[in-house]
Parts: sequence; C-alpha cells; structure tokens
Amino acid sequence: MSGVYAYPQGATAPPNFTSSLGFQVQTGSATVAAGDYAYIQHRIEGYRVARLGWGGVSAQPITISFWISASIAGTIAVSVRTNPPNRSYVVDVPLAGGWEYKTVTIPGDTGGTWPKDNSVGMIITFAAMVGATYRTTANAWQAGNFFGSASTSNFFPSGLNTIYLTGVVVLPGTEAPSAARSMYIMRPFDQELALCQRYYCKSFPAGVVPANAAETQAYVGATVTTTQITSQRINYPVRMRAAPTVVFYSPGGGVPANGQWQFLNVAFAFNNAATALYYGNDAGFASILTIAGGTFGIAYALYGGWTADTRL
Repeated sequence: MSGVYAYPQGATAPPNFTSSLGFQVQTGSATVAAGDYAYIQHRIEGYRVARLGWGGVSAQPITISFWISASIAGTIAVSVRTNPPNRSYVVDVPLAGGWEYKTVTIPGDTGGTWPKDNSVGMIITFAAMVGATYRTTANAWQAGNFFGSASTSNFFPSGLNTIYLTGVVVLPGTEAPSAARSMYIMRPFDQELALCQRYYCKSFPAGVVPANAAETQAYVGATVTTTQITSQRINYPVRMRAAPTVVFYSPGGGVPANGQWQFLNVAFAFNNAATALYYGNDAGFASILTIAGGTFGIAYALYGGWTADTRL
C-alpha cells in the first residue's frame, strides 16, 4: 500500500474517557489497489473465547461496542476472523463524523476451527480501507480471509485524515451497555495490570519506557566458571501466556554496552559482559553473562533491566 500511517495514543476522547487510539494518515492513498488495506486489529487468546463454543453447533454470539470518531463520513468495516484467518464475518458500520457510539452483534460460527488454547483464538478488526482481495459479502460467515465489503470506504484518500477509537468492549451474547453507561465497563487498574502482564511485563517502573540507561535493578548472581556468571531466577509478576522473548537493557551507556547487565561489586574490567538468556519459561528466567574473568564461587551483584514479551 502506498499510504503512510501512524497509531498514536492521544487525549482526544468522548466524555468521561481519558484517551483513544489514533489512526492517522500521513501520506494518503487515493487509489485502493486489490491488496491494499488499513486497519486496527485486536487479537484475543483462545482460552478467553473458548466458552463461546465457536466451531460447534452450540456457538454463541458476541456483541462489540465502541466509540469512534472519523474526520470524514463513510462506512467502516468491523470483522471477526479465526486464526489462521480462514473464517470471517464482516459488518458495515456507517460513520457520520465526530464521536459516535456503535454496537455490532456477530452470530456464533458453527463452522471452522477456532483455537481454544493459549494461541490466537479470535481477531477483531476495524478496517478503514480495504482492497478487493479482502472484501466479501457482509453479515454472513464466509470461508476465507476477509475484513471488508464493497461498502467499506477509503477514509484516507489524502493526508491529515484521522480515526480515533476507544472504549472497545467485547461481550458474549447480544446485549451491550448503553452509550451513557459504556464508560463504566472497565476493570480496576490492579486487575487490568495483572491481565496485561500475562502478555508483557518489565522490570522498569510503570511510568518508565524501557530503554538502556533508563533504570537499574539489582540481582544476585554466582559464578559458574571463570568466564560465565548466571543470575538468580527472575520471576514474572504473573504466569505469562507462553515462554516470552526477553530483552536486556544496560543500566548505563558506554560501559557496559547497550543490552548488557553490569557487575556492581567487581572491578571495571568485568563490566563488559555479554548478557543472554540462560533458561526461561512462562514463570521466569535466568540470565547468563560472559565475562573476562572471575573467582569461582564468589557471589556478584548484577544490575540492569529487562522486558518479557509474549503478545499475540
């Protein structure tokens, strides 16, 4: 696709909401080729949607509610797909411009195979531009990968057009909260944080963006050989969806190099240590550092930062 897009979080929001996800075009696409598309999608874990019974005769419907604001009028496409995306249901949603509260109900799919484990169980997509390859007939389950229809507008024909999305709720059944009550459908912060940490967590404080030299955190390690040192086990705050990808961050710039932990209580010469994953699973990990030397059996303090990512 020829367009260039950005997805910033902004303070633009309807009453009683504090922020929204922006969908902004920087370089528009006046002509939509067959394979072009522009969308926001959200993936839901299979365990969370298993009770819907999709793929069986007792499949139950879901209702999606959301607030949306578009800089121009048109029709957006809301869709639900399986993973891999070979079953699709598309709904056309007209937008007049400005903040609007919308609800759509998707009937349960009695066909297809819908994962019911820790993999992607459902993909919800909000499409603002869709080429012919990914268009289908709306309001019916289809075999294939579709997230738009012939009615889907091109909301980004030129620069500076925007769509803002917030307050997205997915509920089993055919009912959704009213617009006046939609802002109350939210969990307490501590509960929401624990759910998010199943997919992503970090050693950095909540308000600190992970980066080299952004924060230090000490761990205790013991030398394994004269050239390696292994940290104690680092436990995640909650059990994660799967064994995550761990990224290391140095406590300072220059020495050690970016992405490397540092020794706290040894000579400067030992600070140039290459940090790697020693072992890890969905509960925690230990790191291993290659060093220039050391004394077997001596405990060393290590410090640095990390992130663990197993997002869908």
